[in-house]
Amino acid sequence: MVLESLVNTKIVLYLENYESLIERMIELHTFASLPSVLLIDDFDAYINDYKETEISQDLHIARICSLILDTMNSCARILKINVYICAWSFSGINDICTYTIYFINIWNVMNEEENNTIFLQKYLQKTFTEQCPSYRYCKLEDGTRDIFGK
Repeated sequence: MVLESLVNTKIVLYLENYESLIERMIELHTFASLPSVLLIDDFDAYINDYKETEISQDLHIARICSLILDTMNSCARILKINVYICAWSFSGINDICTYTIYFINIWNVMNEEENNTIFLQKYLQKTFTEQCPSYRYCKLEDGTRDIFGK
């Protein structure tokens, strides 16, 4: 099943601006081969590409996120498989509540260069006492790679 969904994967990266992203999302359902994974690099570039005199940033974010979700939900219905959205944002963690309206699977990824480790922690919008899943990915000096979960 995993291999089958990877066959249909298309990666959309480095569209020049918000309008280009929106155009691609709108026309995506017309593609002969629909994506099962959508990767958006530097999501901040699209989030910050708006004119404050025309629209508020919250409304701008709402438009982008809802269009992305609607597009990928359409792909899921047509393909009859789960589809995934992976968007990278540097500033998103600063205003995480805005994004939790649209996305339920949000992870904070930190590169700890001093000990050659990547730390991943899932953001949960639950009680403060509930433990969030987290993982450490280490590359040891001998080239061995380890993943430690909490």
